[in-house]
Amino acid sequence: MDKKLWVDCFTDKFLYLHPFISEHLAFVNKWCLEIKFTESKIEIENDFNDVDYFMKLLEFYKIKRCDYIDISDIRLPAIMLCDMFYLPYTRNYNINNMEHCILIKKDNNNGTYDIYDDNPGYDSALDYTVIRQSFKSFILFEHETGSAVKSFEEELLFFSNNVIQRLNNTLPFITQLIDADLPELKKMQLLSNFKTNSMRFNSLCRVYGYLAKTFSDNETIIQAYNSVLQYTQEWSLIVGIGHKGYVSKNTRFWSKINERLKDIAETEFKANEDMAVVRFQ
Repeated sequence: MDKKLWVDCFTDKFLYLHPFISEHLAFVNKWCLEIKFTESKIEIENDFNDVDYFMKLLEFYKIKRCDYIDISDIRLPAIMLCDMFYLPYTRNYNINNMEHCILIKKDNNNGTYDIYDDNPGYDSALDYTVIRQSFKSFILFEHETGSAVKSFEEELLFFSNNVIQRLNNTLPFITQLIDADLPELKKMQLLSNFKTNSMRFNSLCRVYGYLAKTFSDNETIIQAYNSVLQYTQEWSLIVGIGHKGYVSKNTRFWSKINERLKDIAETEFKANEDMAVVRFQ
């Protein structure tokens, strides 16, 4: 698989199994994150827009989801939901329990399976005993009767009817984090732990990057793409500085983060403003 801007551990693997789906449609509304802050963690809650949209996408392409919890039901290739605690190529190995998706490509008939994982990058064989240890369920799909291939016009109509052209307001979360009565090192640790979830904002670039290429003469789409790109890059920089500051135990990094958190509210407003005026028909 080609290296692409990473969003989550599932979607690109889903696209691998369904190459007839237009890539940008699989990432729609993944940016609709409701970010919650507590003194112990930063997390995503009530992410219903993403779930609702995915079910509509399956129906649109005549795909039925059918999960299996019996590891003997391996029908390859397949996406497997697993626990990273048991995956030896990950940082969580024997340290943290964390749900994750890997793509099992084929049985090598020697006690190993070829798997693909895009984060962390791994494209090689994995022993069956490891797969069995980490196994939670298979995320499988079946095609229903009728053609799943859609025309450009059908996909554009589906997209325009379902896309949410705004970002959820993150200002309350930013204000809470800045004002929290916590050591600066703890705040940077929270941002560092939020790094994976923050990559969901990359979905903006996957979708609006496609739109910018497809409608290259549409100035409003180009402007929207530039705005969401800036927004995504700023979030990436903030969590990156937080991670660097926490790992190095250097609290001087917090002043940089503090200023960028204040500035990103303006960037978010501009992105929402530019996204709202885009028309696709």
